[in-house]
Amino acid sequence: MSKLKVDQISKATGASPAIFTLPAADGTAGQYLQTDGAGNLTWGTPTASTNSPAFFAYLTADQTVTDNTATKLACDGELFDTASAYDKDTNYRFTVPAGEGGKYVVTTQISYINGNAGGAVIKTMIYVGGVEKAFAYDDLAPNGYENTVLMLQTILDLSAADYVEAYGLWDMTPGTPAFGGNASSMSSYFSAFKLAGV
Repeated sequence: MSKLKVDQISKATGASPAIFTLPAADGTAGQYLQTDGAGNLTWGTPTASTNSPAFFAYLTADQTVTDNTATKLACDGELFDTASAYDKDTNYRFTVPAGEGGKYVVTTQISYINGNAGGAVIKTMIYVGGVEKAFAYDDLAPNGYENTVLMLQTILDLSAADYVEAYGLWDMTPGTPAFGGNASSMSSYFSAFKLAGV
């Protein structure tokens, strides 16, 4: 088999053809050739893009709430938490780690239980720094259903040290409103992940 051995490659035509100097050794699998703008080629390694930090937390048991009062969803179980940035024991919030500011997809779903057939208002909310930033709302007409779920998803531009929380409001009378929690079904949950490359 014939071999072509060269140290440089040059265009065959052009007033000032570019001359490219090849690397002295082979690169590794997955690398690519890059130029320094002066014709010197070297091996480059792609930068890995990951959707992290990321977490998924859920309510492990029913959470009793006060009627017609915005209440924080106290997700005390975790499926994953890549940066240990979600507090499942005390504040039930996600805090953006240092150096990880950017755009995040934030999602929460709340299971509203112990309602009544007389109708109700439910509202699922996402707070940043204690301030409501997004919500989903439903005015339930009187019917035979006493339990329902309402999910909310949004994209937030967050900075390091910002903290994010999920809230719900269950307005109905009479009854004992609650958020439904279950470690198996994870019917009430709170999650977020950073968008890579945005």
